[in-house]
Amino acid sequence: MALFMGVFAGRSVSQLLLPVLACAAALTAVMMLKSRLRFIACVIFAFLLGSLAGCLAFHPVLPEEGKYQIGGMISGEVSSGSFGQIRAPLSSVTLNGRPVSGGAYWTFYSEDETDVLLPGRYVSFQASLYHPEGAVNPDGYNFREALLRRGITFGVYGNENLVIREPDLFSFAGFVASLRHQLSGALILELGEETGAYASALLFGTQSLVPSEDHEAFANLGIAHILSVSGFHVSILIGVLALLFHLLNLRQPLRLLFYTVILFFYAALCGMNQPVIRASLFTLLMVEG
Repeated sequence: MALFMGVFAGRSVSQLLLPVLACAAALTAVMMLKSRLRFIACVIFAFLLGSLAGCLAFHPVLPEEGKYQIGGMISGEVSSGSFGQIRAPLSSVTLNGRPVSGGAYWTFYSEDETDVLLPGRYVSFQASLYHPEGAVNPDGYNFREALLRRGITFGVYGNENLVIREPDLFSFAGFVASLRHQLSGALILELGEETGAYASALLFGTQSLVPSEDHEAFANLGIAHILSVSGFHVSILIGVLALLFHLLNLRQPLRLLFYTVILFFYAALCGMNQPVIRASLFTLLMVEG
């Protein structure tokens, strides 16, 4: 609980030096104190550690705004907005040939066909880098934090001198992104555009395929979590695997190995979604126990 509260406290802290020094002091107290004082020091250390994690998560180091030669891999579905706006998330981003941490939110306007912009492919172009803004009004939509939850730290606008190349054969991330797109396309082809989009969102977390007005309706009804892949999906997957492994009479160490490999691949297929990772880790601990 102290760690949880610390993360929210770190949301309003923009300087790293204070949390780092406080964590070092609390850790020293944990090592030196005994009994109840040590327990209190552990609680304080957990709170400060959470604040440090919150500070790093909500206030990442950003490159300067300006125009760059940008490279990266399309890591999610490419969506179209109003007036011909194209939106896509990028990972493995480079700025003027130098790799940077965090992903990028790529937007540009185009009336041309965008069928060649597919997940898993690599792109290179010139664009302007900008820092996403937070909520303008109290309790308003916080664009900056919405991107941070997806591992995206900055935005880029433009597609000047765009070059597209096929996925790297040795890139696991590119392979997974391409496979997720192909599976989503197969669901849409078999079930229809609307039903297939919902099926893809429920199975792989590709919420960009669901219309924005439907997202708003789900949020107003308080059931937006249905479209988010989380522990419920992992529980169903583990239940099916447990039944299969029981019928095959597999030994426990072999079961744990298969659970680990399958859950890792499913988490990657869902874009390393934090709820899936959390549920997978706790499930593996439960199986091992």
